[in-house]
Amino acid sequence: MKTEIQANVLSTQALSIGYKVRRGQVVCLAENLNLRMKAGELTCLLGRNGTGKSTLIRTLAMLHSPLSGEVLWNGSDPHELTPRARAREAAIVLTHVDDTGQMCADELVALGRYPYTDWQGRLSEHDVSVINRVFAETGSESYRSRVLNTLSDGERQRVSIARALAQETRLLFLDEPTAFLDLPGRASLMLLLRKIARERGLAILLSTHDLSLALDVADHLWLIENARQFYEGSPQKLVSDGTLERVFASDGIRFDSTTATLRLSINS
Repeated sequence: MKTEIQANVLSTQALSIGYKVRRGQVVCLAENLNLRMKAGELTCLLGRNGTGKSTLIRTLAMLHSPLSGEVLWNGSDPHELTPRARAREAAIVLTHVDDTGQMCADELVALGRYPYTDWQGRLSEHDVSVINRVFAETGSESYRSRVLNTLSDGERQRVSIARALAQETRLLFLDEPTAFLDLPGRASLMLLLRKIARERGLAILLSTHDLSLALDVADHLWLIENARQFYEGSPQKLVSDGTLERVFASDGIRFDSTTATLRLSINS
């Protein structure tokens, strides 16, 4: 059963994102963003490489400072929270893979309970119950005792999501979680995240280059074209109003609105 929708788990006000370069110069990737995320919904972030998708996710997750404006979690400023309290509100799964040595999947997922454990990191019965539940939710029970370096990309991504879910947050950010997966793996993971959003009442934001899957599973799309062009709306809206067709059109590529896919324009 779908969890009742609650408004504004995340919101931004006049948010501008980017980074500073040498001599104090600032590169603005997107500006004046007034965004909203609701519980129980999956939002997909689209855009070409270099448009600022990762920067936006890291800014919303408090890993990167905004150029201006503010980010609110549940109506409050996350900067006022302690790191431990922030970890109870939002979790993030990044694209890059760290060297985890001989750590096994069970140990990684247990790290998701650190916002709740004592200074020695001891797991309570409730902590163990949560860990068991997230392994079951992500379909990763069968390899929880395996060393992470022996897992496939898809298996490792599910374990990373299980670790994030173990934090029991209301917000979940994922930066290109399907980047290294084959098509069945990408589809399976996207459907899993949609299911988790609904059943747990999470607000989930993920960046992706997989336009077709995003159109199929997302409740909302955010689309960065450039620093001054940012679009949001339902997949149906951005298809019907021609936004996707215009933004993704380029030499040799066109967006087919009838099938909602990108196609090559081949001259015979």
